[in-house]
Amino acid sequence: PLLGVASVTGATGDGNKSLQRAFEAVLRRAGLPVAASIDAATVRIHGVVTVSEVSGSKLEGSDSNEPQSRLDIKWIFRQKDGAEIGVMTQTNTVQNGQIATRWGGLAYDITLAAIDGVLRVLRTMDEARAITRP
Repeated sequence: PLLGVASVTGATGDGNKSLQRAFEAVLRRAGLPVAASIDAATVRIHGVVTVSEVSGSKLEGSDSNEPQSRLDIKWIFRQKDGAEIGVMTQTNTVQNGQIATRWGGLAYDITLAAIDGVLRVLRTMDEARAITRP
């Protein structure tokens, strides 16, 4: 299948665009086929980000007292016709300053952590097609 990151919504700062660009770059680096355009993609990935404030917590391993946010990301895989193939979720706790404006390397860290899940979704898709083949 040709993959494409169709959309990312709900992120703060430049997170929507940063996550979309980072995910496509990480998919390419992993050797997965990425479509030249979203119209050519046979599997379209949609990201939905929910940001919530974490009160009274300090990021593990950090000396900063900066407020924390919890990122819940749902990656939805759809066929070209819109049919859902699979869903993958991620949860991360970050310092608010990391997501207020520019996500930078954080977007790459998040999407790099998602690659194993992408491979699982694609394997499941292949197994389902093998079962339904005549």
